[in-house]
Amino acid sequence: YQHDLSTAAVRAFSEVAYWFAVTLEGGQVFTSERFSFLYQDSRFEWQTLTGEPFRVHWYQGNAAFAQLILDTAQRGLREAVTILDAARPEQVDIYVYANPDDYALARDLLQPDWVGGHTDPAAGVIVVPLLPGEEQRLEVERKIPHEVAHIVLYQYAGSGYANLPTWLNEGFASRMELNPNPDYLFLIQTAQQNQSLLPISSLCDPFPRDASGAVLAYAESTSFVRYLERAYGPAGIRALVRSYSQGASCENGPRAAPFDTSLSQLEQEWRSATFSETTVQITLEPLVPWLVLAVVVLAGPLIAAVVFWVGSRGNV
Repeated sequence: YQHDLSTAAVRAFSEVAYWFAVTLEGGQVFTSERFSFLYQDSRFEWQTLTGEPFRVHWYQGNAAFAQLILDTAQRGLREAVTILDAARPEQVDIYVYANPDDYALARDLLQPDWVGGHTDPAAGVIVVPLLPGEEQRLEVERKIPHEVAHIVLYQYAGSGYANLPTWLNEGFASRMELNPNPDYLFLIQTAQQNQSLLPISSLCDPFPRDASGAVLAYAESTSFVRYLERAYGPAGIRALVRSYSQGASCENGPRAAPFDTSLSQLEQEWRSATFSETTVQITLEPLVPWLVLAVVVLAGPLIAAVVFWVGSRGNV
């Protein structure tokens, strides 16, 4: 039997089960027992480092590199499990590619080119490219906790994971990054000034496929989830995940306590809180050197006056 991957693709690093059914003379059907194998990328000699529940697989780099990935995954897991009060996954395999070309051949062909990692939560598999260089540690601290968060969300949401709105799924994962994207604040502030912010309701479904739209969608979702966590605590995040996983619509997911409101109303709260804060922050930032100078200038005469007063009292 030959399987045509062009008509029925098989995801890399998935477990493939197969069996045979043969119709014998007389119409009797014989069915064999089931067999399975791991459909792995055999182009490379994978090395493996284990630290429960993770198994890190890599083919380029030393053991310290793999240990960094393992430590970062463990750290991200602890924080995500704490926020969601979720069970730890039994096993997670992390496959690390050393360049985009190697990764592209293993990536699901349906995903757009800007995707920098992939997670199959049901299979417990994470696949990421992590390029050598000065930025490698920062990329590890960004990508690994992000993908681990998807696994933990799946553990908590169960069969309702697919019903989570994309803004919550990706926003929570981005919230877990140890090295968050520093451009997100600038992006949403610029979009707000240009009146080009994406409505949160438009982020319930898959994000835009173009790179610029996708980055703005990630930036907004991350900021929105961070606001919800600040305003309503981890219990609020858990309530949203439960509500959506149980089938609530995107607009009505926040109807549950502690929100008791709609998604549109929550978006208005987020916009009011976020952009008033960022506007003050951005407006005052250029003035900081001048404020410091003013304090120094004003402090000089004040210090002199105090010294003179103390000296005068000492002479009495």
